[in-house]
Amino acid sequence: MRPARSNWFKEECMKKLITTVALVAALLLGSATAASQVTVAVGQLPGHFDPQNNNASTVSGIIINIFEYMVMKDEQGQFIPALATSWESVDPLTWRFTLREGVKWHDGVPFTAADVKFTFERVAKDATLVRHAYYKHIESVEIINDHEVLFHTSTPDPIFLSNLSRNGASVLPRHHWEAMGADVAAQKPIGTGPYVFSELRTDDRLILTANDDYWGGRPAYDTAVFRRITEGSTAVSELLTGGVDLVASVSRAEITRFDGAAAAKVVPVIGNRINHLTFNTREGQITADQRIRAAVDYAVDDELLLEVLQDGAGAPVQARVSPGTFGSPLEYYDSYLYDVEVAKNLLAEAGYGPSKPAAITLMGSNGYADTADLVGAMLEEAGFVVEIKLFEPSVWSAKYSSTGDFTNVAFGAASDSSFDYGNSLIDNTCPNGVYYVQTGWCNEGYDALVNQANTEFDSEKRVALLRDATEILVAERPQYYMYASATFVGVSNAMEFRPRADSLIILATARPAAH
Repeated sequence: MRPARSNWFKEECMKKLITTVALVAALLLGSATAASQVTVAVGQLPGHFDPQNNNASTVSGIIINIFEYMVMKDEQGQFIPALATSWESVDPLTWRFTLREGVKWHDGVPFTAADVKFTFERVAKDATLVRHAYYKHIESVEIINDHEVLFHTSTPDPIFLSNLSRNGASVLPRHHWEAMGADVAAQKPIGTGPYVFSELRTDDRLILTANDDYWGGRPAYDTAVFRRITEGSTAVSELLTGGVDLVASVSRAEITRFDGAAAAKVVPVIGNRINHLTFNTREGQITADQRIRAAVDYAVDDELLLEVLQDGAGAPVQARVSPGTFGSPLEYYDSYLYDVEVAKNLLAEAGYGPSKPAAITLMGSNGYADTADLVGAMLEEAGFVVEIKLFEPSVWSAKYSSTGDFTNVAFGAASDSSFDYGNSLIDNTCPNGVYYVQTGWCNEGYDALVNQANTEFDSEKRVALLRDATEILVAERPQYYMYASATFVGVSNAMEFRPRADSLIILATARPAAH
């Protein structure tokens, strides 16, 4: 039986669903009087500032304050203008966009169609960029004038607008990247967003300053600081004592500390974050054997993980699905496999037993310490011999982003800001999906179904194709999906800020609380 969610959780979620404020209105309000500094506690800082080569949702949530998309989504999931003010589908292979006038890069150079052309032709043509798979169908960007472009695609693309409003779609300044080169430009970012890059102190903090010339109005705070705080209890203590104004992710175990607190509150966010294990399936790894991957799945009690780590706030899953994500085959939601005897039998079939133990290594950032201990204990009960290796986030990010540079199993989590299941499945395509670097998994049938689904405009046919692709993914398990977790954000009562389902921390919408 599923554990009951608390009335508090239900009530807070209902408040969030009922009370909504459109992002565009908040962006345009601005503030004539700045209010010093806003500080955000995050578990990870950017190692670089190349949005097209980033696969970390935490980093995407930060750099949205520097770079901007062509199109945004409001809290109801509706497309709203950002750097583009209007758009239309001219024909199945052509999109027309009118660009916002009067926008300047942080160095004062005007934003034009040349920047849009540079940005999207770069990510469409460079297969080494981790976000290439989402934009590879863009054949060219035609400049009509400084504020009008035509996108030409090789195939019909029903999720084109979604892909222009998600991680990877940040528009880059052509003049800066061409003059500095990608490596330097990615360390000295220039954007059009509400905040300007000032300083990055590795594994400590990122400091941004207000953009006085921001097209949406000067933000309310002079300075925005993102502090890396990996201990959840420390982050909450800082919030309750005024050391930070916002905690991007509060663990369920820390929520009771907000009971009766005058300084801050915790806000639940309904998103599509899925916690998972990623398997290195390359030759020489124990996890290259599909039976071992299945044994891990059967050995782990997802319901227990959810209860211990999230106090039941969420749901076990067998795939990267959620009710709010279009096209999700929901038979895999609130469903899981757990049978220790099946796990033991699978190990035996694979040739492992008392005389030949199945040694497996679990790796990840030190933020997964509790998860690793629980999963490790369950695997040992099924007959695995477990080694756990955890790293500082910056070290782990570099290791995880290198081809197969981890042993056996990696802890992770994923969300999809487009809320389109077809986009989620792109991540496991070969060789351009963002997880191919980690898994080494390829399946031509899977790739064909995903590609067909993402060019199909008929919704029923598209959903059926996505379901068929999911069957392959679940059967072969390059990743094992554990549970969908509720996200909890800690917010100081001294500020007004509404957390978003897509995890973007848009500080242009933050301002001091009215008294």
